[in-house]
Amino acid sequence: MLNPSELEKPARGLLLTSVDPRFVPSVESEKLTITWDVIGHVTQATLEIRATGHEPALIYTRPLTEAELAGGLRLWQWDGKTTVESGELRQRYVTPLFAPYHVSIRFEDAHGPGKTVEKSTWVQYHSLALKQGAWTADEERAPPAFTHDHRSTDAARFARYKLNKLGYWAGPVTREFHEPITDVKHHDVRLGRALSRYRDYASPSSAFPPLAMNSETYEELLGELHAGHKPTKGFEAHGDPFAHESDSARLFVELPWPTSTVPSTCERPKVDEELVNRPMLPVEVEIFLTGHKGVRVRAPKAVGPVRVNWKILPQREDTRALLEAPPANRPKGYIDKVYASARYENAGGANCPARYGGLVGGEADWASAVLLRDEHEPYVVESDSMKKVVYSRAYLDERGLYPDRDGRAGFMFHPSRIGGDAYRITAELDFDGSPNADTLRTQHGHVEPARSGTFTVWRRSSFGAIAWPYELREDQIRHAVAAFRQAYVELELLPSQSVMNVLSQAAYEAATEQGFQLNPHGLYGRRVREQDPGESNMDYRSAVADILTPYQRLVTYLTRSNEVKVRPETDDEVVVRWLRALASNGYKEFQVAFPGAVPVLVTQITRIPLNVGPRSELWYNRPRDYPGETFPPGMCVVRHDAKVVTLAHELGHAYLLQHSHTVGVTEVTPPVMEDHDTRDACLMSYREGKTWFCGKCNLRLRGWAVRTLPRSR
Repeated sequence: MLNPSELEKPARGLLLTSVDPRFVPSVESEKLTITWDVIGHVTQATLEIRATGHEPALIYTRPLTEAELAGGLRLWQWDGKTTVESGELRQRYVTPLFAPYHVSIRFEDAHGPGKTVEKSTWVQYHSLALKQGAWTADEERAPPAFTHDHRSTDAARFARYKLNKLGYWAGPVTREFHEPITDVKHHDVRLGRALSRYRDYASPSSAFPPLAMNSETYEELLGELHAGHKPTKGFEAHGDPFAHESDSARLFVELPWPTSTVPSTCERPKVDEELVNRPMLPVEVEIFLTGHKGVRVRAPKAVGPVRVNWKILPQREDTRALLEAPPANRPKGYIDKVYASARYENAGGANCPARYGGLVGGEADWASAVLLRDEHEPYVVESDSMKKVVYSRAYLDERGLYPDRDGRAGFMFHPSRIGGDAYRITAELDFDGSPNADTLRTQHGHVEPARSGTFTVWRRSSFGAIAWPYELREDQIRHAVAAFRQAYVELELLPSQSVMNVLSQAAYEAATEQGFQLNPHGLYGRRVREQDPGESNMDYRSAVADILTPYQRLVTYLTRSNEVKVRPETDDEVVVRWLRALASNGYKEFQVAFPGAVPVLVTQITRIPLNVGPRSELWYNRPRDYPGETFPPGMCVVRHDAKVVTLAHELGHAYLLQHSHTVGVTEVTPPVMEDHDTRDACLMSYREGKTWFCGKCNLRLRGWAVRTLPRSR
């Protein structure tokens, strides 16, 4: 029923009777319905729609036809497309940013010019929905063109695209290059790191030591990337963490071991910065409008460049997942203390502080987990130091480049490398700076921020067993996986291989310098004939005397090769010396067999068999508890019958962990106590009751710099 105050006084020839209270531009079923009543003779009329805060205010005009001016009630629907030739709404669909919109009709009748009373209508935002974005602005329907030409900009884009998809975090795909790529490390640090990891540790042509990155190797890598070789785990969702706060996801970063350029004495952040990139994940928010019935409607062309504030919120770790088993191991208590100290340092007590290698508590830390500016096309991300947020505006596809991005805002999530660091993401509309900001805030108070589930950073690595001839025991494997998992490291065991399938005779002889034959059942030896039936033991020993002499020469050679000879070496020490030489000479072959993994030789290192046969065995055997060794640059030897904790201990050495308490134990590397919680029986010690890594080792494996942390609880 019409409000009497809205009627023309005196009654004129045309009345504007109704306008929908709201509508959704560009959507056929959600058009704005306008009705008017022609009650007299009207000679001409023009429908006009004005915007709030837009310059010019008049954004749409349309003359009414003769049929529309015939007597009676008339109806017309508008799709929201403007006719204005200037301003932000020039030839576009209207958006909520200039609402409300005011409808009126100018007309002429027998009394002269007239105008109806204005009626208002709204275009309103309804809700926000987070989603995982695309690596490319065109929704990945057309990835950057493949080319073998390393000088091509498309080649760099293609490499980043494929590396990101494979889990190596190479950086935004659409970043421009303005010169040929000959040394990619100098050209783009992120792409250089990712290519190096893919080439040296994952690609089928992996080689050690690393090759120079030149045009030839770069073009070869492009071919391997095109074939999609060796994907690795990068992002793993449990449910949909973008849509549901209760769901979660893991972002994986490789846990590398030291190289010749990054020694094992470095703090973990130094190694990580040199070798691996921080993870990346494109994040978007889709913005919906409110339909006639109050439901959400997708109308990307009518969203407008509204500002979206992003908050990346560090989440406190639930350390109850850490085992607390006094008096032997207390990692939970130590880590709780570290987080409590961080709270006092204004670092929030959630995630790793910047001073220890993380992002929290540093300068502008609210923006530290985001790539700013235009690195993630087509979005431009800025930092707001007053509100301590980052923001981007909903994309408006003015040139028809990326229509699938219309009506969405986004950014590139770029968290730390630190295992255990966890984040939630929120997206919220912000009308500050709009001409009618107060009105918009009042009208959209119902629009809740979009909130994600939890995204947690994990480290990943793998190891491979080389059977010589033994296999790793299941209990050793289970314990190692569990110990590293406490530190947010996911260890993967690759299928084991026989030593004969991994190590070449040439590499074997290079370590011995004697010509012993590679034996699948013994560390080194030379096969001899079996003892004949009826042959005496004395005659048989004389016949194989030529075996004993070279072996003695080998022992002498290895003993004398020690630069500092303190005392005569036992047979066990000779074996360890020889294994060190084998690690140096055979590491390339071990890496080819297990790309990206720590090789683990599984054997019995206290026995030196010269021959294994059905009727004869010649052994040099000195029984002794020598459970395992780790040799640079990351090869482990584990005795098959060693204690259950030995494998985890040796793998710890491969990942930069140093010894803790070694009192009463000789012939081992000395402890580095600043790397440990001194009150804990760390797995890296030789104390009884050791089961798990101490709190400091736990944090070091995650990626923390631990030497300035307190030593104990």
